[in-house]
Amino acid sequence: MIDVSGDGPNNAGVPAPFARNSVVAHGIVIDGLPIMLDRHDNASIPDLDAYYENCVIGGDGAFLLKITNVSEFAVTILQKLLIEVQGANVSDLQRSAPALKRVDGRQNYNCFIGEEMQERAIGQ
Repeated sequence: MIDVSGDGPNNAGVPAPFARNSVVAHGIVIDGLPIMLDRHDNASIPDLDAYYENCVIGGDGAFLLKITNVSEFAVTILQKLLIEVQGANVSDLQRSAPALKRVDGRQNYNCFIGEEMQERAIGQ
């Protein structure tokens, strides 16, 4: 299992979907923790949770929990650890938690947004 957390999209190295697909092909699950605090800079995107859902996480039972407020850090990280230790069979209480998102299908999403933002920043 790989845990990915962050406050912005990938902007260096191997593009996220290529890395994800390579790892998932070996049976490894990638879970995500997008940190979506109010930031007003060129490195953040407003739908970071959608980016994680469509471009970062993958594998059987992959899920994401998002943090939108500093006060959510402790409880969200504890919830994430409990789900990972328990495996795919999360309780009804955890499944109904508003922050928990199981991934069944992917939308059409620009998974190279971080790299494109980085190229624009370098070109300025």
